[in-house]
Amino acid sequence: MGLDTAKDGLAIHAPPPPPPRDRSKKRSAPAGPPLEGTRKSARSSGIIQSPEEIETIRIAEQEELNWLIAQAQIAKHAPRPIEALRGVLGSGSTQSLYKTLASVAAEEQPAKPRPNTSPRKPKGREVPRPLVNEPEDHEGEDELRESLEKLVLRDLVKVVPERIYCLLVHPSETKDIVIIGDKKGHVGIWDATHAGEKPSVANGAIRATGGVDQDEDMVDGQATFWHWKAHSGTISSLRFPPLGTAGGISKLYSSSYDCTVRVTDLHTGTSSEVIDADKLDDAEPLVHNVDFTQDGNEIWGEQKRHLFSEKYFEQASSFTACDNNGGIIFRDLREPMETTRRWQVEKYKIGCISLNPVDRFTAVTAHLKREMRIWDLRKLLGMPTGSPIETYDECVVARYGYEKACTSAYFDQTGTRILSTSYDDTIRVWDDLDSTNFAALNEEGAFEPSQLIHHDVQTGRYCSVFKATWVTSPATVPIFTIGDMQRVLDVVASTTGTRLAGLTGEIITSVPAATAAHPITPGKYYGGTAAGKVSFYSNPVE
Repeated sequence: MGLDTAKDGLAIHAPPPPPPRDRSKKRSAPAGPPLEGTRKSARSSGIIQSPEEIETIRIAEQEELNWLIAQAQIAKHAPRPIEALRGVLGSGSTQSLYKTLASVAAEEQPAKPRPNTSPRKPKGREVPRPLVNEPEDHEGEDELRESLEKLVLRDLVKVVPERIYCLLVHPSETKDIVIIGDKKGHVGIWDATHAGEKPSVANGAIRATGGVDQDEDMVDGQATFWHWKAHSGTISSLRFPPLGTAGGISKLYSSSYDCTVRVTDLHTGTSSEVIDADKLDDAEPLVHNVDFTQDGNEIWGEQKRHLFSEKYFEQASSFTACDNNGGIIFRDLREPMETTRRWQVEKYKIGCISLNPVDRFTAVTAHLKREMRIWDLRKLLGMPTGSPIETYDECVVARYGYEKACTSAYFDQTGTRILSTSYDDTIRVWDDLDSTNFAALNEEGAFEPSQLIHHDVQTGRYCSVFKATWVTSPATVPIFTIGDMQRVLDVVASTTGTRLAGLTGEIITSVPAATAAHPITPGKYYGGTAAGKVSFYSNPVE
């Protein structure tokens, strides 16, 4: 019997306690037939398969594997809409991503900065110089250093889930938009326009798989960063076409270690393939870098019998790429993708290619084989793609040797300077090059750098490779950015090798191996780390 109690006029009947369990009796066996072991092999079950049955099973498994590989290849090369992922805490939805991309693409394209003319010019013709003032005493460095000292860390946000390999800043003059490529093929975008105006809720956090959605990192009810799966391999470089050309701010090109180059239309949010390097080489040519002609209206391509004309060169858009197997790739964007050409000019990796913006037929490449080369592309285009490697030596205008691998080499916006980075812990700068006569650099002692800058580039296994990069926004002296193993983003004057600023903050815990600066507006710098985080430095929020 239960025990009756009363509380506030109500009767409560407490149930009797359950009888004690008789532990002397064993539990009865479950009803029904015994279950089959899920990991029981045919041999342990006493089943003997004939060789024909074994071969049939092997063929079926191989056919299934081939089908899965074929489906993966179809998905890899097919056009597709981009879809926002939610793997990073605070990432926005697909709907808000499309809205942001459309607003960015709809902006008025800014004017390209016009270089002024320096009284110092190479022989032959007047060459435009960047917006710099280069007095012999380098007095412009003090003014620039003072402006850099005012910069602060506006925010640090985790945008992509994996290690950052490259950064690209959108040339918008009204927004601060940075685009990120990571190790696993994700492309991220961060609208940092209002960074620092409120604390970030997504600082380094990762959403648990299958967990409950957290609040997004929002400004006025809108998310500020997104990421999507763009490639099946590492994103090696990101590019916009040059300003002043069609698609200059609305078409995003990305190269990847999955042997492809894709373009994402920011207006529509769709991605399509523009280069399939798998079809050009059987040995998986990982694409390392792409670059455009400066005006975007010139063509690198072939007519019948390899004949070329200036009129034909001025009618199309094109770009080049380099790959892991020593190849240089050319694509005419007017022509079908099947017309893409690839020259095997080297046995080893070419890690970087940069086109001269003044002379469209000149390019510089960085080689694993401890050298940097300047190329005459007019000669290269006139040669068949299947020629022996040594025959392409006649297309090389000049060479410079290194003690260790050269990781990057870039022309500046005037085509008269080169900036290179090498594993021998040295950054080299070439100044006042004559873009009309690069062949003269082959003379003894002519191709020596004007600056040798010591910099620790031994990043190790878990940090992306350092690549010194030109700053194209107006400045009193020519400058570049590079990551620093002391968790600092360095801004360096190329004419003297002086470090003008080391940008960092108390919450910076990783090395900003990938660096970038705003291409139009001075005083805005970005760093990307192995943790997928992006730091943004600019003047303080007013």
